[in-house]
Amino acid sequence: MHRSYITLFAVVFAAVASAQGSGELDLTFSGDGIVTTDFPTNNNDYGTCIVVQPNGRIVVGGSSSSSNGAALALARFMSDGALDISFGTGGFVTTEVGSFPTLDDQLLGLAVQSDGKIVAVGSTFVNGGGYQAVVVRYNTDGTLDNSFSGDGVRVENTGTGSDDPFFAVAIAADGRIVVTGRAQNANGYDVVVGRYTSDGVPDDSFNGNGFVVTDIAGLDDHASALVIQPDGRIVISGRSETIVGNDDLLLARYTASGALDSSFGIGGVVVSTFTTGDDWAYSLALQPDGKLVAGGIVSGGFLGYMAVARYAANGTLDASFGSAGLATIVTGAYGYVRSLVVMPDGRIVGGGASDAGYAAAMLLPNGTLDNSFSDDGLVSHPKAAPASAMRWPCRRMAACCSSANRTWGLP
Repeated sequence: MHRSYITLFAVVFAAVASAQGSGELDLTFSGDGIVTTDFPTNNNDYGTCIVVQPNGRIVVGGSSSSSNGAALALARFMSDGALDISFGTGGFVTTEVGSFPTLDDQLLGLAVQSDGKIVAVGSTFVNGGGYQAVVVRYNTDGTLDNSFSGDGVRVENTGTGSDDPFFAVAIAADGRIVVTGRAQNANGYDVVVGRYTSDGVPDDSFNGNGFVVTDIAGLDDHASALVIQPDGRIVISGRSETIVGNDDLLLARYTASGALDSSFGIGGVVVSTFTTGDDWAYSLALQPDGKLVAGGIVSGGFLGYMAVARYAANGTLDASFGSAGLATIVTGAYGYVRSLVVMPDGRIVGGGASDAGYAAAMLLPNGTLDNSFSDDGLVSHPKAAPASAMRWPCRRMAACCSSANRTWGLP
């Protein structure tokens, strides 16, 4: 049988003292730039999200399977790729929110508080209720933080249906926790944004009950990423089904009180149609000048391309970036940007996938490929396609993914 593992990559952003070129795998990370990790349960493990702590340690979230089912999973690595044995048990943490025989939990987003505590969001299967959103907070050593919602775990049913995960989380300057995802209701999926106080209680100063559910166009809407602006306004990115079977890139901005911000786009919403196919945003970043950068995919027919779009602070496309606000990166027949980083010099790095597997692209501030990065602005590796990528403080990129073991046999 095939087994899946969590795999980490480290890619150099710029030439370093070791004389490695920009875009090469970082040989100071586990010797070859890649770490593949099997959780102690010796079953399938999936890495879906990643965050790099200020001290350079790397936290990867996802799920790990055992005979009970799939549990929430975290692993923490040192900056050289070694497991951090001060975290959990030997560097690993698993949390069972659901229960056997329907245990099916996964983490989809991570954030680190200023005190080092880790906030994780995702989904859990609840008997009789389907997949519901979950928010978990861990202490710096990987134990559950009982000061959050009493036991470290909070489960939310935000829709009337049975598929309501949170995909992203961010920490506001005042310590409140902001989440986004989707809520399944009678007409399909809607965008959901929520805010919690630092002790894990829904913040009733945000839309009265801590949550706002937004139906964009009457069909399916999904939020995949979020940023919090310095003034407390919240921007989400994702996709909106504008006609049946066709999605367009979505941005929406909310005031600090949870209302759609009428100064952004049309009534707080921006829907961008770039192609006749599906245009999706998986990631979102905020530039220091207030511009918003969204990464994802634009597609038509059987082709899909890595895509980065930049918007002015009011939600209009930035015509100085790429072609009329959109940079399309052709990596073959298929590619997408799963995560974004805006570097201090204004260059933009997108991590995602291509036909070859893992892919990363570096763009200049005007949206053209930066040929100083791996000679042509692109780098790929056949190991797997990453779920997320973040910038290290030392100008490196860490990316996580799931990779399959091609050895047949029992787990």
